[in-house]
Amino acid sequence: MKFVANIKSALAAGDMKKAQELCDKQGGSVANVVTSTLRKYADVENDATLSKDQKVLAIQKELEEATALELPMMEQKLPNMHSALKM
Repeated sequence: MKFVANIKSALAAGDMKKAQELCDKQGGSVANVVTSTLRKYADVENDATLSKDQKVLAIQKELEEATALELPMMEQKLPNMHSALKM
């Protein structure tokens, strides 16, 4: 969970580069979802043709699509995590 806390801290400080570096270092499904969302944010952030609501929707859509792509991998790892927690 330290990864998530570090991402939140970087984003709260407005440090997108640091957030991306954390994702690159972490790797894996969650980092891939965050990376995809960060890239979409960067794409729409300064797009004057989009309203704030359109930007939010575009970012939400990217988050949902990235999650849908990564979900099968996350689900595959879930039984392994469950077994490890029983130990």
